[in-house]
Amino acid sequence: MKYLLEVCVDSVESAINAAAGGADRLELCSGLAVGGLTPGVSLYRQVREACGLPVHVLLRPRFGDFCYTDREFDQILRDVELFRGLGADGAVIGILRPDGSLDQERMRLLMEAAAGMKVTLHRAFDMCRDPFAALETAVELGIDTVLTSGQKNSCMEGEELLAELVKKSRDRICILAAGGVDEAAVAELSAKAGITRFHMSGKVIRNSGMLYRTDGVHMGLPGLSEYEVLLTDARKVRAAKQALMRAEDFSVSAVMRYYYRAMPAEDRANYPETVWEAYARHAVFLMEQGPFRKEVPAELFLPYVAYYRINEEEIEDCRRFFYEQVIERIRGLDMEQAILEINLWCSGQASYRASDTRTASPLAVYRSGLGRCGEESVFLASVLRSVGIPARQVYVPRWSHCDDNHAWVEAWCGGKWHYLGACEPEPVLDRGWFSSAASRAMMVHYRWFSPDPPDGEVCKTEGSVRLINRLPHYASAVEAVVQVMDGDRPAAGAKVLFQILNESAFYTAASAAADENGIARMKLGRGNIHVHAVLDGRCAWADLNLSQSTELTLRLDQDAPIGRWEEFECAAPLGISTPPDSESGSGQPGWEVKYAAEQKHWQDKMARYRQDARIDRIASFCIHKDSITAILKEAYGNLEELMAFLLPAGVQKEQELKENMLFCLSSKDYRDVKAKILNAHFEELKDKETEYSRQINAGYLVNPRVHTETLTAYRRKIEDFYNDGDRGRINIPAQRFTPELLWNDICSRIADPAGSGYQNLITLPAACLRTGQGNDLSRRILFVAACRTFGIPARLAETDLQPEYYEGGSFHRMKDSKKTSCLTLHNVSGTEWVSPSNWSLSRLESGEYIPLNLSGSQWEHDRLSLPLMPGRYCLITANRLPNGSIRAARQEILLADGENGTVKLHWPHADLKDLLTSLPLPPVPLAALREPAASAALPGLSEALWIWLEEGKEPTEHVLNELAACAGRINRSDICIRLLIGSPGAADNPSVCRVLEMIPKSGLYLCDFSKYAEPVCRSLYMEPGRLPMLYAQAGPNTVYAVSGYRVGSVETALSCIKEALKESAL
Repeated sequence: MKYLLEVCVDSVESAINAAAGGADRLELCSGLAVGGLTPGVSLYRQVREACGLPVHVLLRPRFGDFCYTDREFDQILRDVELFRGLGADGAVIGILRPDGSLDQERMRLLMEAAAGMKVTLHRAFDMCRDPFAALETAVELGIDTVLTSGQKNSCMEGEELLAELVKKSRDRICILAAGGVDEAAVAELSAKAGITRFHMSGKVIRNSGMLYRTDGVHMGLPGLSEYEVLLTDARKVRAAKQALMRAEDFSVSAVMRYYYRAMPAEDRANYPETVWEAYARHAVFLMEQGPFRKEVPAELFLPYVAYYRINEEEIEDCRRFFYEQVIERIRGLDMEQAILEINLWCSGQASYRASDTRTASPLAVYRSGLGRCGEESVFLASVLRSVGIPARQVYVPRWSHCDDNHAWVEAWCGGKWHYLGACEPEPVLDRGWFSSAASRAMMVHYRWFSPDPPDGEVCKTEGSVRLINRLPHYASAVEAVVQVMDGDRPAAGAKVLFQILNESAFYTAASAAADENGIARMKLGRGNIHVHAVLDGRCAWADLNLSQSTELTLRLDQDAPIGRWEEFECAAPLGISTPPDSESGSGQPGWEVKYAAEQKHWQDKMARYRQDARIDRIASFCIHKDSITAILKEAYGNLEELMAFLLPAGVQKEQELKENMLFCLSSKDYRDVKAKILNAHFEELKDKETEYSRQINAGYLVNPRVHTETLTAYRRKIEDFYNDGDRGRINIPAQRFTPELLWNDICSRIADPAGSGYQNLITLPAACLRTGQGNDLSRRILFVAACRTFGIPARLAETDLQPEYYEGGSFHRMKDSKKTSCLTLHNVSGTEWVSPSNWSLSRLESGEYIPLNLSGSQWEHDRLSLPLMPGRYCLITANRLPNGSIRAARQEILLADGENGTVKLHWPHADLKDLLTSLPLPPVPLAALREPAASAALPGLSEALWIWLEEGKEPTEHVLNELAACAGRINRSDICIRLLIGSPGAADNPSVCRVLEMIPKSGLYLCDFSKYAEPVCRSLYMEPGRLPMLYAQAGPNTVYAVSGYRVGSVETALSCIKEALKESAL
């Protein structure tokens, strides 16, 4: 590290304050009031426990000069050996001869004793006769650093000599400026003397707590009061550190060094250095000229402003672009106002749209105008960072009261972190539709990419990335204490997983390693948590209700019943009406008008995209005109890229290939794919003949996408790699080549980066081969990409992402993952089984259960046959209740090689009273914009689902998506859908229009929300002020009601109507 701030401390409290202020290193001493003396071992150990900073120990046996007796020298020598044995990072020493020269012989003996430690020559240097001779002696001895004030009382007075010492050091030794160092000195000396390393104490005087005082008695030097304590002030340290960061030659080098320290291995492999340089250049600009450069603490700047990654998004240079978009809007605003204004701007650029799990780049979200919550939050955090505001993404990995997750943003201002919904602006901070939901969470976290110690409890580690527990800031939390036993001994090192039942499977929300006593601790919400412990492949599990008890003991290899259903219940935390830190103020005047303007801007932007006249012109040159038109309308801001790929139209065979390539991709791909990437694949494919059917050829050979990786032009690079015989690689064109041979080569060639990688990222195919690194999923993707490159159709299986290749009319697996067993499920309860909504199947791998993706499974006559690998499985069925709790059942299954197992699915029934309410239907004046179809005329309607919509907002989009998914069930029933909107313009919302088209028995009505929404909410015992609002009607009563989005609420409401009608017929 070229730039460094060392803080001299003589107490634990001062050490903690120095670390809080952003110190890079500590010099530990005692007696700082007399210039510093050798510290005690207990003080050293306490400081080590309290701080994660490097510690250099001052070794000075007494106050006074630096010419020592033999006994004093022996004391210093023994102290060097002592602190080296204790693990000190460095020793601070210095001995002079009587003539004022450096005592070279004794210093050499100390250097030998300090072998392996860094060594600083302390301010004995300022007492020597010839500073330049002493400097050369220090270099000759191998000393790392010279601590000096320029032989003056303060570094400012010694500026001239300091500048000369820097020049003569010529990077052979470091010059560490000391004596009166503060913010002003750092700014002055870094600019004029070229000093890059500073040593300060940052002292303030704290008055003694003694009430009784004896005046006139001195225990030490006259003039030193016995009733004053010197302490390091974090604010002084922080001010000096900020000055140092502003002064640092940030010309990218310092920021780049931080990037490479914090960078996951996948990023290093996937992206060119020019990307990091662009981010670093903008960070330098913000440090020098950013509007909030003087307000951001030094310790927040690198991880939360300068760092390029928010979560697992695709990386594009975007910071300067976003800065230019918003800087004029926030000019003259304070940080809080700027945060609110930027979120308002973001809401006019992008809105919620459900999509696949790949996280698009912030630029792609901006250009397309669409993103799911994880993408919107990455977008907002990126824009905030672009103007120098610390920001991070915060996640509920899984809700406990509904089947989903959610992400939002925290931004720093006014000395603390505040939350806000991304692209969902409010007039004040610390308010969002998710506030109450977060108070029911079992875990809330954010990601910490830096290798430096984080400022909170680590709740999970994902390779090089740590997840930091943020739950206590949103919900009532308790500490779960789990002891894992291996027989009668503590299972030290056992991995303890804290899991939430969500989408009918156990999802690991947090994890910790058991200590030497077999104990793991975690702060969690006050609901049910499933605890799973594993050590060396052996495991144990149990449920813990944290509202009743916080302690649990697990015993490895405990007997678990096989082939028998066991019912259990998962209760969600009750939540709190006003979450911690939530804001109830009204905010900015005129905010509603500004918000309406931003919403109109977004609507106009999306309309321009879909009504672009070029769409019809491009489609006119295509073979499949209607399908291509639909794709081009989904491109939104990416139309020019698709146009560059499709045009000019080639001969029919080539045009067919181009269009088939597009048909393979997702709607999100249409919004951010690059023509250059598609054209590279096209050029490699256009002259190759294929023997496979259109379906196999299109889906598994020409398709440029394998899974959720960033699309790249990998075919030529893979082919060149394997055709280069000089490197001892397998010869793909040879007759002996087989997919099995390719897979074995990849497994032996590509190493897992493990602790240096971020397990949620993918090393791209060509990068895997170039670097020889990639996690397990990256290897599988490389295999599929390589097979397709060499003309072999391949895919990752939907159920478990195992690689498969096509041969002889069917797909085949590798030998170690073949499905030689079968499990047949029988529906004996008449339940409509949908995975993962109400059932899941997980496979035990290395002691942990991994859910299979069975969402596409097709039942035939109440039977579902599942080809599976041999092994142990966990089958779970789940019944989510309106209060958020779950009635569930679990069965452990063992499948031997070749075995055909059978299981009758068990539905964990809930009593009607647990599901239903019975409240009078509230009367609401409505203006009909569209009535339901005649078969379900409104007069006399007795079965209906009422939904109050908030157009364009994420929760409403979720509900509309659920309605569309349930369209078949609704159309087969007598239930009518009544959609209520608060403004006529909402009638044109694409999602609303889609539901009206898919469900003829749906009506659209205009209602005065400002007048009726809250009374209706309160009359049905729902939380007011939260939309969408949904309630189910059976006869004259409401039988189910919920405000705010809850995953599966549409399906639950439909079931409640059905159950209520059954009950009334009895």
